[in-house]
Amino acid sequence: QWYKFKVTKKRKTQIRVDASAMKSGSASIIIYCGKKKVGSANMSLGDVHTYTVTHSTTYGKANKGKYYVKITTNAKCSGAYSVRYLK
Repeated sequence: QWYKFKVTKKRKTQIRVDASAMKSGSASIIIYCGKKKVGSANMSLGDVHTYTVTHSTTYGKANKGKYYVKITTNAKCSGAYSVRYLK
């Protein structure tokens, strides 16, 4: 599954992935800025992660542009997860 969000100016940018409704399995999360991979993490059932996108020359801030989040679940994954863009 792919998700897209747009950062309109350089600022602190976070994405929250909530897997508390997943019943089994795991998932991997990859964040892209255009075609460039800027972050990744693994998530197991019951996890709630907040990822800070720091693709910038300024620590802790993301440059403006379009970002993509790719979530890949394994074959044993069941249940649901949610993705939320936090400014």
